[in-house]
This record gives sequence, C-alpha cells and structure tokens, in this order.
Amino acid sequence: MAPERVARVDLFHEGGYGGRRTGGFALVSWRVAAPLLVSTRLSVIDFAEDLRPELDATSLGAQVGATYRIHEGMATSVIAEETSSQIARSQLAVFFLLDLAFQPEL
Repeated sequence: MAPERVARVDLFHEGGYGGRRTGGFALVSWRVAAPLLVSTRLSVIDFAEDLRPELDATSLGAQVGATYRIHEGMATSVIAEETSSQIARSQLAVFFLLDLAFQPEL
C-alpha cells in the first residue's frame, strides 16, 4: 500500500468590532505506516486591534507533529510549534495528547 499524502491551504479573513485578522495555513500530512501519521504546518496571521494599535502585528508559525494510532478510536500525538511576531519574538510549545475518541482525517 502506497503512503497517503494530503496537502491543504486554508485562508481566512475576519473583520469587525475588535479588529481584523487575516491569514492562512499550509498543511502537509503523510501516512508513513498504517498506524503513523506525520504532519507539518506553516502559518501567517496578520492582526490589527481596534482599541490598542500597539498590538498590531504579523505572526509566523511552524509546527511539526506525529500521530500514532494505538487502537480503533485511540491515538497519541506529539506536536512541537514555534511562533513569533513583533509582540512575542519566540514562543515554543510542545504538546502531548492522548485521544480516546480519535477519528482520522485521512
């Protein structure tokens, strides 16, 4: 069985009371083996606040992760994400998730 691959781009724009948010995400996922899915995501989000112009910035992010399907409806994921903007120069986050109601997207 050939590995399954998915590439996706999501774009959005929100405006109204409170400010504006415009951006997008690019995602690539591939099934390395039957129980293992690896993915990466890049993001760009530009935001402008109505009441606090000092909070206007552009955020750039990169994420990499893996999901291992333990059993039908059960999986574990590890995700590392780095984001930066003019407001917060560098923010690293690492997540570990045990999903007991897992439904694969692929």
